[in-house]
Amino acid sequence: MTQSYTQSATSTYTEARVAYVMDKVQDDLYLASARGFIDSEKANEWRAEIAGVLNLQAVEVFELQFTRPGGARCALRYTVQSDGLVVEDRPSGGFDLYLLPDGTTMGIVIRLVTEPPRRRQAGISFLRSHGWSFNGAMLDGDETDEGAYSKDGYGVRRKKVGDWS
Repeated sequence: MTQSYTQSATSTYTEARVAYVMDKVQDDLYLASARGFIDSEKANEWRAEIAGVLNLQAVEVFELQFTRPGGARCALRYTVQSDGLVVEDRPSGGFDLYLLPDGTTMGIVIRLVTEPPRRRQAGISFLRSHGWSFNGAMLDGDETDEGAYSKDGYGVRRKKVGDWS
């Protein structure tokens, strides 16, 4: 006897859903700005650039990475979910950046999708046009689930990565 299975997926992506989710990510960026790790102009710039590449549907994961003065790093990792399975929508914030010392710096790393190649290429072109480099790497380390930001099945699952103590 032969059995076959078919699976189909519908994307829940819309620009309005990206905007909703990015408003919450922007709040996280503003917390970093209030802590002095970036200025508010940079927070707004990063929000616009992340939203731009999300609207190309070219992002798999992005991280807000924090580097302490001694070189130790930790991150907030946001994994994009557009399959309708993310329904949780937590309030933004909820993490304590005062655990990180003065002098901590901040950066972003984005992992683009591999398929379809046209979306990946569109993401590369977009980021290049905004002056991004392509030498970053996602952090390795323990992950702690921090919930999700979502709207109508589209969203990001947020995790703390690395040592936050």
